[in-house]
Order: sequence, then structure tokens, then C-alpha cells
Amino acid sequence: YRLAVSRFISHGHTIKAASLLECHLNQPEEAIALLQKTWPRANDAVTCFEHELGLYERCGQPDLRVARIEAVTADHPPSRAVGLMEVLVRVARQSPDLTARETAERCSFTVAGRWLGSPTFHESRSMLALVRRLIPEDRLLARDTARFAQQSERELAERARRSQAITSEAPVVLLESSPLPSW
Repeated sequence: YRLAVSRFISHGHTIKAASLLECHLNQPEEAIALLQKTWPRANDAVTCFEHELGLYERCGQPDLRVARIEAVTADHPPSRAVGLMEVLVRVARQSPDLTARETAERCSFTVAGRWLGSPTFHESRSMLALVRRLIPEDRLLARDTARFAQQSERELAERARRSQAITSEAPVVLLESSPLPSW
């Protein structure tokens, strides 16, 4: 099984390698360490994070699960924000552990708050949909996310209009020119 684990790792199949470590070699700690290494750079980092959280649950380590949720929430790039949010919403809605659900819900709002206010974040619609899925029965949350989406779209359109006005109205003035090298 060790050889199979090595092959899976070398081919980028981290979850398969972790499953072998957990199920056949009875090494859940090693599987967790392997899964943790993927965050946030690997292509399957979000899937590995979700598998890692499930592994903590299966091993009866709720405190480590909560700590990992908080750690990943505190340090993640924008490219992983929506994927992370999807995992957090699933944990918040489906986990049998109350502490994990509450932590995932709180961390979901942290992730959303961090990126929704950023003018460089381009996945606001997906993020707002996930916020709504977090507490679907909350009609005020649905109303507020819809308002935020409308306001964001208006601000984006205004920024685009202003930048277009600046570039089309301002003449370009050449102050100095130098001859280019003639290689």
C-alpha cells in the first residue's frame, strides 16, 4: 500500500493517497498531514480541505476540525474564497457537531466580509449566493444580499463609466522621445 500511496502522490491524486493511508494503513495522522500540505496551492486544495475535515470527524477530533476551519479561514487567497465558502456552507448546514456548524457559519461570514468589499474580487455573485444558502430561511439576509448585489453592480458601472471618460477625454501628450536601439 505504501507504494500505491507514493504513486498516487506523484500523480497528484492526494485524496486517493490519503484514503489509503487512513483505511488500509491505519495512519489517519499521516493522511491529515498529506491533505494539509495541499492548502492553498494545489489544484485540488478545496477538495482536500473538505476531505481533511471529514477525516477529523471520522477520527473523533472535533477540536482539531474547528481549529483547522479557523486557520484556513484566516489565511486563504482570493482564488480559493468561493471554494472555501462552499465547504464552509456545507459544514454549517450538514455537520452533526454543533461547534463545527457554528464555527463554519461564523467563518463563512468572515470570508464573505473579507472579499465582498474588495474591488478586485470578481466572484461576488457566487459569494452572495453562498451567503444566502447559509441561512436560506432568513428573508432579511436574502434581501440584504440582493441589495448589496445591486449596489455593487451600480458602483462597478459607475467606475467603468468614469475610467472610460478619463481615457477618452484626456489627450495623450508626448513629453520626450528617445530613439530606439537598432539591433
